[in-house]
Amino acid sequence: MKSDKVEELPLYKEWHNCDPDESGAPLCKLPTLVSDRGYRFARHAQIMGCSLRELIDGRRGDPLKKRNYETFIVSDFPSRDGDKAVMPLWGDARDIMVTLLTNSQFDPDTTYITCHAKCAPPNRKVAASEYAVCRRHLEYELFKYEPRLVVLLGSEALKVFNLHGEGGITQLHGTAFDMKYPHWKEDLEFRVVPVFHPKQYLATGNVKTKSLMQEDLNKARSLLTDGKIIDNTFYTAAFQVVESIEDLAKVTNVIKEHGIFAFDTESPGLNFMSDPCILLQISCGIGKTWVIPFYKHDPTVEFGFKLKPTWINGQRQEINDKLKEIFEDETIAKCAHNIKYDMNVLRRHCGIRTKGWLWDTQVMHHLLDVTPPHGLKELADGEFFCGNYESPVRDITGHGRKLIMGYDNVPDAILWPYGATDAELTYRLLDVYYPDIARKANLVKLYTEESMPLLYTLAEAEYHGNHLNLENVKSLGEAFDNEMDEILVDCRAITNPDFNPNSTEQVAKALRELGYGEEILNTKSVKGYSTNKNTLMKLDPTDVPLARQIIKYRNRQKFKSTYVDNAMNEVGADGRIRYGFNMAGSISARLTCSFLHQIPKSKEDDVKAGKLVMRDMIDEEEEFVYYYADYSQIELRVFAQLTGEKELLQVLHDPLGDVHRFTAAAALMCEPHEISDYNRSAIGKPMNFGIIYGSEGASLAKLEYEDIKTKERKLIGEELAFGLVKNYRMRYKKIDEYLSLTPDIARGRGSKVVTIFGREILIPDLNHKEQYRRAAAERSATNVSIQSPAGAISFRTMNMMREGLEGLQIGPDKVRLICSVHDSISYGVRKEYVEWFDVEFKKIAQRPMPELGGMVLPINSGWGDTWATAERAAH
Repeated sequence: MKSDKVEELPLYKEWHNCDPDESGAPLCKLPTLVSDRGYRFARHAQIMGCSLRELIDGRRGDPLKKRNYETFIVSDFPSRDGDKAVMPLWGDARDIMVTLLTNSQFDPDTTYITCHAKCAPPNRKVAASEYAVCRRHLEYELFKYEPRLVVLLGSEALKVFNLHGEGGITQLHGTAFDMKYPHWKEDLEFRVVPVFHPKQYLATGNVKTKSLMQEDLNKARSLLTDGKIIDNTFYTAAFQVVESIEDLAKVTNVIKEHGIFAFDTESPGLNFMSDPCILLQISCGIGKTWVIPFYKHDPTVEFGFKLKPTWINGQRQEINDKLKEIFEDETIAKCAHNIKYDMNVLRRHCGIRTKGWLWDTQVMHHLLDVTPPHGLKELADGEFFCGNYESPVRDITGHGRKLIMGYDNVPDAILWPYGATDAELTYRLLDVYYPDIARKANLVKLYTEESMPLLYTLAEAEYHGNHLNLENVKSLGEAFDNEMDEILVDCRAITNPDFNPNSTEQVAKALRELGYGEEILNTKSVKGYSTNKNTLMKLDPTDVPLARQIIKYRNRQKFKSTYVDNAMNEVGADGRIRYGFNMAGSISARLTCSFLHQIPKSKEDDVKAGKLVMRDMIDEEEEFVYYYADYSQIELRVFAQLTGEKELLQVLHDPLGDVHRFTAAAALMCEPHEISDYNRSAIGKPMNFGIIYGSEGASLAKLEYEDIKTKERKLIGEELAFGLVKNYRMRYKKIDEYLSLTPDIARGRGSKVVTIFGREILIPDLNHKEQYRRAAAERSATNVSIQSPAGAISFRTMNMMREGLEGLQIGPDKVRLICSVHDSISYGVRKEYVEWFDVEFKKIAQRPMPELGGMVLPINSGWGDTWATAERAAH
């Protein structure tokens, strides 16, 4: 409330004119500064505030006209463009703020937007002294309008109420404070809520920031109605429950007429083979969403899933048959977020084989913007400000990546609205993304030729999974345990009988006693020291046996828990493990997989010693072989074709050509026959896999090479490394030209790399003011221009192979795709079909590539009992 001693407040009861053109007296120097282009900074500083309605319209009325403002939105200072327009917010920041405030239902006529400092400084932040004097304008506004609520935008605005001393904006956003204005002695109080500034979202593009802004403004708005801040405000879709066959018939009729629908499923966990499908949700948009419960929550169940069937006798089969009418109708388009998973849920539990055109909103968003996140909740919140509608479910199942309890523990009254909201928001995201893709012929072509067919291809691979060789897994686990026991004996011989390599305290104590106390100091750590891998590596483990053994012990322990233990925990009743392939997991659009892609390649020394290796864990069933194919030097070949460098193309086309020897010769400025086998591996290989990604030689500096004349082996060092790269690029002008021009072409396209297959990949830091960030972005631009097409070639090969097998009516009982890692493709092939399949597969894999000028990419293949043996047979 307003103090009774208002008349005793200092001179802020009167408006102060800063404009020298109107005989005003500037409080600071900014209104008198003139830029080198003749622009005067902050001419209209004293009238920077405006109503939300004026901000929406983009023009102001009388800034000093008395109004009843109940809300103040306080930014830090205006942008240069905002200063010229005499508006506190302008451009993208204004657009975002108008949208957020409108969504939160702030009254345009009683909401006032202003700035802490009224001037736009010349390419810098506002100085503390400028804030101090300019405060007078804001204090006058606060005194005159007496707002009930003050929203502070960003970290700089926290200084208005001295909140910056309580923490940063990340800690304080969304919190309500009842505060006196710190520079007044009187008891006038304000309700204050800090919120992220739209500039923070614009700088990062993180939709989570935008959704937090909306959530915080929703909370702040609630203070104007009942004085209490509301937590967990979120959107819930309106839906109908399908309770009979007749109800479902009405739904299917609507969908048949509509021609497209979104769907989603809910299961206790993510194992679609073992976890039942609790719900199926279908949506055609707002007001047209249905929930079909296959099971209902039953907390009285003592063992197994806490579920009871909804449909009895033959009803469930009738439901499945009715659903097939829309899911197996090829004229009806289907949409889901990560649709592969939901397709396999329905295949497993309803006998439904989804057909027709597929829209995957996760893949669609990745096509439009490779920047994560690509999750449904984050994207929907960023687009529709729906809030954390998953929260009531997660309050039961647990928050975080792994569930504490399955979704079968969630009551129907909570799970059904959540599932319905998932389905509706997916459909609404389709409405948002489709026009953006449809506007670009390259993206339409890419989605049609590659992405959509790949959904079917990978869904099939995920359904069959990979067979686990339990005997090999057990043997690998025992080998890791034995090795760790041996390492532990060595460690305890150096330290004490109870030494634990995983205890940071014990490791630190042991290293101090060995004289390495200073080397492990870390002032940034709470403990004052660090014993992580990077710290231990700096000790030069070859000279510090304890450090070497600790690194080795932790490495073996990680391998055992990550691969061996996880594989045993997740193997199904049929002996197979199933993991999803993420089509939106990398900026280059190459596939990622949480397990299969992390299993390391076989080490030659281990193979020669007859040891089992990690990839021996995966095999195929008894009647099948593991078939493995790998494109030979695909990235180098794509690179050569893109650059047009004739000599590189010639050596790659020559069956006897050695590209690594060729590259080493170019770097050392000699002939290929002068390159030793050592230099071929020490210089040629790393340069081929470094230069094509924009490396300037830093990675080479740490390696050794062999002097051509003396045969002495020396450290390459930075000077020689940079010289080697320079020599290579000087000799091959086309390569140098490609590496130089690719980032510049991307800048001209709005910091986007457009690949030969039409994929657009945004590299935001290409224009970053910091040189190291800009250089890293330039390397990334070159990288994705090569890696993305290499991945696309593998995808298209798999798609064509699936279509060919389907045309011949050869099913998974004879041939099935099971894995794709980087440039490799693996199948389970029945033994009597393997030689035929090898011929047919190579016909497709080694087809001429029109996008690469008709280039044919050679592929190596082999087969064996396990992944590891098949891989060795291919090389």
